[in-house]
Amino acid sequence: MKTVQQAVYLAILFSICVSAITLTGKVYSNETADESHDGLLSKQVPIMVLEIAWSPSGDYLAVGRNNGLWLYDKDGDEVTHRDGSQVSAIAWSPNSEFLAASDNTRGQVLILSIPDFEILEDQVSAAGGENEIPLNWNPNPELAVLASAAGKDILFWNTSSWDNFDAFQKAHADTISVLEWSPDGSKLASGGFDYMIHIWDYPSGDQINSLKVGDYVKDINWLEDSTTVVFPDVRGKFLFWNYLTNEITTVETGSFVVFDVELNNEIIAASTNDGVVWVQNRELEMTPYLLDTQLRALSIDIAPDGRSITYPGVNGAVLTTQVILMPTRSAPEG
Repeated sequence: MKTVQQAVYLAILFSICVSAITLTGKVYSNETADESHDGLLSKQVPIMVLEIAWSPSGDYLAVGRNNGLWLYDKDGDEVTHRDGSQVSAIAWSPNSEFLAASDNTRGQVLILSIPDFEILEDQVSAAGGENEIPLNWNPNPELAVLASAAGKDILFWNTSSWDNFDAFQKAHADTISVLEWSPDGSKLASGGFDYMIHIWDYPSGDQINSLKVGDYVKDINWLEDSTTVVFPDVRGKFLFWNYLTNEITTVETGSFVVFDVELNNEIIAASTNDGVVWVQNRELEMTPYLLDTQLRALSIDIAPDGRSITYPGVNGAVLTTQVILMPTRSAPEG
């Protein structure tokens, strides 16, 4: 396993080789990080960032911490926050007008209006106790569906009436850890502590394909074609899996554990256990850039500019840093 010092050394080395240029960006601070809220978090407990999610519009950044939920504008200014609850899952509506957040402390799913954070709905029955509550909003606004998990079950909520109108019972053999809709909204990928990834057709509920992986599923993302999912695997790898052809592509990060994988049309980023965010272009042809975060980043996101990484910092802060990947210089001939 790499140490943080080794990771920093490698990051400096890659910078010298002109593989990337890092520009200092915005810091989204947690000004109330040293306070105690509702008796749920003492001053001795370190503040941790559990979830980071930019809105589809790019106007807002939502940050879930172990002491509450924060909303920032794109310039880094705090808009509002809710104290006192551990928030480890965030899902934006397609139009960025609503936010679903898991209140793990109280075992609830909160539906909040944006930007005032008014509670529109409080779904206690969706929570599955005090466990983490996976959430994902269908990207098709015409479907108006929010998926959540309660233990081994997947629940579906009508986001107009907030009725729990459907469920996939016992979708996994163990607790579900992540849910992710395909970009076209027709498929749902679920991962669990049973080391399984399932692809579901929606709304029929048919299980299209399944894949056994080497660890519990920490994260799932989709490519734009809605046929390939990307997810962390064991020993610092993440995989591309086409569920139609079963073709698998493996990418090595050089770390021991990958927590979160995010991608867009240009870059792919993976957060690791050694305090480094691994960044590469989508074609995987550049020299990877290692962005030092000084701590394990459980969640990252790609900022609205498409070239910056938003990631946790120390003391509950969240930072955005631009990374411009460039070809590695070849050795001179002769």
